[in-house]
Amino acid sequence: MLPGVAMLTAPSSRSRIYLDLLERRGLLPELVLLLEDPSVETAEQRRRAAESVPSGTVLPEDPELNARRTVRQRVEDLGIDHRTLDTLNPNDRVVVEAVAEIDQEFLIYSGPGGIILEGDLLKAGPRFLHVHAGELPDYRGSTTIYYSLLAEGACGATAFLMNENIDEGPIVARESYPPPKNPETIDLYYDPWICARLLCKVLSLYRDEGDLPETPQRPNEGETYYILHPIVKHLAVSHIS
Repeated sequence: MLPGVAMLTAPSSRSRIYLDLLERRGLLPELVLLLEDPSVETAEQRRRAAESVPSGTVLPEDPELNARRTVRQRVEDLGIDHRTLDTLNPNDRVVVEAVAEIDQEFLIYSGPGGIILEGDLLKAGPRFLHVHAGELPDYRGSTTIYYSLLAEGACGATAFLMNENIDEGPIVARESYPPPKNPETIDLYYDPWICARLLCKVLSLYRDEGDLPETPQRPNEGETYYILHPIVKHLAVSHIS
């Protein structure tokens, strides 16, 4: 386990893939906060039901990827100290209180997507480390992996420390990645996989150096994108097929 690092998870491919790669690199967090609410159908569950990619699909780029076990199963199998919070809202008071109780320096955010984290949570204790599937500041906001594919024919990821503004916190590291071999894996597998690769690089640096570099962003630079139209998504996928 990596001292000083905790993780907040949702029942998602992102959280499973993060844990899978962190296990392989010996960079597992020493504490996990599990957000769970069996009564709520997540956006990812609805997407899985609508798409043709089976839940057990693995990336051609990474055939060892294990996307079958649940996040809870992964955490329990790995023997990580954990606490379950009965909500999928990271801004819920129970989450804020749980975060305030931990003493780790950094909290990896792998919670539900599409939710803006509020000040009470971000100021509760540890610094929130997030990996965004887009190179900041050029690609802030939603579904940026598709916009970068259209504009540059490549994908990007940025690790940064979150603040109350969308994707505007200090940058820790950035990387560019080639398009996936199978475009159908972008949302559920490739996006979190490239983010997990960069996360491993960042946590390796933290393990070796005891701190993380920070490069402030200028809010007036870059672009903020919003959920793209299905036709634009189709064009992006066709661009790499």
